[in-house]
Amino acid sequence: MKEHGLAFRVIVECVEDENRIRMTKLGVKSVIRPIRSYPEILVRAMESPGSELIIEDMFTHDKDHFVRYPLWLEGDCWRDVVAAMMMSNIGTLLACIGKGGRSEYSPSGR
Repeated sequence: MKEHGLAFRVIVECVEDENRIRMTKLGVKSVIRPIRSYPEILVRAMESPGSELIIEDMFTHDKDHFVRYPLWLEGDCWRDVVAAMMMSNIGTLLACIGKGGRSEYSPSGR
């Protein structure tokens, strides 16, 4: 693929992390772990190169990981809570549990 100048069009599934660097040096567009339970990671790699790294990281405990904070925030604006958490270097909020106990993903900023 490299000899024909096509490596930049290739998405590679890589089991061994040591091979990731080698594939990147070859000019491969995206190198992903084979995660059979989440096939959309391949689509994300094609549509938004680089996003697959973030998604992969969610499946491991290597760097970032999810934490649930037991807080009750009555009447607080979601965007203000997100900004406060980020400015405190705690992390990026992705979801909350609403009054009915239902998870709300990417709630409105209001």
